[in-house]
This record gives sequence, C-alpha cells and structure tokens, in this order.
Amino acid sequence: MLSKNLGKRDICLLTHKNVPSSILRLPRVKVMRGDIAKSNFGISKKDLNFLSSKVTEIIHCAAKTDFSISRGLAEKVNVTGTKHVIDFAAQCKNISKVGV
Repeated sequence: MLSKNLGKRDICLLTHKNVPSSILRLPRVKVMRGDIAKSNFGISKKDLNFLSSKVTEIIHCAAKTDFSISRGLAEKVNVTGTKHVIDFAAQCKNISKVGV
C-alpha cells in the first residue's frame, strides 16, 4: 500500500519474509508485516486502525502462482486473501484506488 504524494510517508504491508534491504532503508517507507491469508492480515487492532486511516491506494499483488502447491493453499491465499484485501479497503477512510 503506497501513497503517490511526495512528502508523505509510504506504508508497505509485506507478507514475504525476505524483504530487500533497499526497501527497509527508504526513509519514506514504513514496513509492516502481515499475513494475507489471515483476517485483518493478522496485525493488531491498533496497526489496522492506523493503516485504515492513512492508506489512500491499495495495490494487491500477493498471490500464489505455483501450480504445484495444494488447492487449499492456493485458495487460502488467492481467494480468501483477496477477500481480506477487499474487506480492509472497505474500512479505509481515504481510499481512492484499489488494484487487485
């Protein structure tokens, strides 16, 4: 989830464990870890309220595209995870775009 406005802080909710150090060093980026397959991304109510009050755009690109994984895992991430993103977007006060 990123903001295009210069001078504002970008917030990245990451589900991947190996975050490139170049992202972590960016002064405008606040990195939060979450799990797309969990309701409210598995983050605290406080963090969820913070995100929903700040996010203006959502870019959802968390998906499993490996055809060798189980159907259950693919559904958990791709279907349930997308539903979680849509549910979160509905809570956002300043949302202007959602890209799924």
